[in-house]
Amino acid sequence: MRRPRARRAPAAATSGIRALGAAAGLVVGTFAGVLPARAASYPLAAPAHLQAIGATQTTLSLDWDSVATAPGYRIMLSEHSTMSRPSFHRFTTSTGTIKNLLPAHKYFFRVAVIDPVTGTRLSRYSPTADPSSSTLAMHPPSNLRVTDASTTTIALAWSPPAGAMRYEVLRSTSADMAGSVSSISKTPALLTTGLSVDTDYYFQVRVVSTSGTGLTPYIPAFRVATDAIAPVTGADIRLRTASFSLFGVNHDSHASGNMHVWRERRPGVVAATLGEQIDVMGLQEANQSTIYASALPDGTNQYLDLKIALNKAGGHYALANEYAYNCVRPNTSTNCVYQDRGASNGTRILYNADRLTLLDNGSFKYVHQSSGKTDRYLAWAKLQSKVNGRTFLFTSTHLDPYSPGVRVEEWKELISKVNALKGNLPVVAVGDFNSSKWDDYARTMLPAMKSAGYGDVLNQLYATSLLPSPRAERTINGWVSSYNGFRSDVSSFSYDENKAKTGNNIDWVFATNTLRVLEWKTVVDFDPTSYLIRGVIPSDHCMVRATLVLPGG
Repeated sequence: MRRPRARRAPAAATSGIRALGAAAGLVVGTFAGVLPARAASYPLAAPAHLQAIGATQTTLSLDWDSVATAPGYRIMLSEHSTMSRPSFHRFTTSTGTIKNLLPAHKYFFRVAVIDPVTGTRLSRYSPTADPSSSTLAMHPPSNLRVTDASTTTIALAWSPPAGAMRYEVLRSTSADMAGSVSSISKTPALLTTGLSVDTDYYFQVRVVSTSGTGLTPYIPAFRVATDAIAPVTGADIRLRTASFSLFGVNHDSHASGNMHVWRERRPGVVAATLGEQIDVMGLQEANQSTIYASALPDGTNQYLDLKIALNKAGGHYALANEYAYNCVRPNTSTNCVYQDRGASNGTRILYNADRLTLLDNGSFKYVHQSSGKTDRYLAWAKLQSKVNGRTFLFTSTHLDPYSPGVRVEEWKELISKVNALKGNLPVVAVGDFNSSKWDDYARTMLPAMKSAGYGDVLNQLYATSLLPSPRAERTINGWVSSYNGFRSDVSSFSYDENKAKTGNNIDWVFATNTLRVLEWKTVVDFDPTSYLIRGVIPSDHCMVRATLVLPGG
């Protein structure tokens, strides 16, 4: 194919070359001797066969024939066939990759031999390369999601494609985006204020250039509603509570398929905890043994490893009890001489030390246990809000998974122990109860919890998926079941065909009947189009959280 003749850039352009290249975010090299007189002679031949051998959204990889004794090379790059407004890039070998380019743009390029010390050109430039060479088209944004919402605000975030620097967000009250309002964001997030209460809004996002030209299509319209709930006022505060069964690090040796080792799952647990702004959370299967320390990035056991990871990521979390065993030597069960340390195996309580103060804690080992299996505990803590001074009782448990009979007896023991501990305090009782509303004994145990004064925050009923009298004023992903079994398709463990239903949960949050429940959320990050979970699945359970109102006084 005939290549176009190389042209010299006009002299007037040379003074602006460095500034223009820098403004485009490119690495600009020295360009002494770039525009010599046409009659000048050079000691070396111009490199031949310059070509693009690869491209991404923001890079071009180039290759050319090496020149004998050449000490270095310089690429002249431009968006124009005249090679005006170029940038310059140095390489020591006859191949190289130019970074920080604009997506979906065509580029022209030439190469010459240079002295890498002085920048002096030692050959003519090669002919301008094939103008069809270009970076790849930019992908549109993905993972558009709600990070927070109130009666008049909606906070959105999305995953940015490589090279994106500016976004346009459209907002409309109509699914066809009629009468949409446009906003520009330089980050992959946007807070929209001044909205109407209890109203559906639709959003679309695309990447744009600094001049506002669209670089990608808009993603499909995404619907989200502002809250219909009244604001929390006076001395009352919002309290974010949660329960999360982590899947113990002791299972790492069996990891395969969607089930990853703890080291790979831990970032997802950290992201969910910090992203949901959890105040206090009951943990289950947070293994207490030090024999798995080599599989832990930081701590000597799994719950300490999680605490350290949260705080390294910017949190300020503490454990209500860090003792591993109820032994004189609390860090090992070998030759244990019993001493009550308040330890509770892998059942733990984690709290935000910026928001809460620990007043007291302990554990209760259930009398009923399955022989030869891991002992089951109720872990408890009395915590005080640093905002309004109110104290409450928080408990976490993991009931026996092997025997329904043992499970029911442990549940009865839980009620008795919580009643003995609570006094006049509000109660939040969470955990992996290994029980769903479809189990026969839920017919009696769910009403028993409510009669004891702390019912389910969703007000679920035995063998009923549609809630006749929902307690939570708002639900997010309420139709998704809490147990995922490391299945990546949310539709396989949810009521996706009828999102008015409540998921088949075995993880529960119970709270004092008089406490206001603002919101329930089954925490799972999935693509709303494909229903596939994004990234590494953090656990075989989804975190469940409930936002409560803790009264002042």
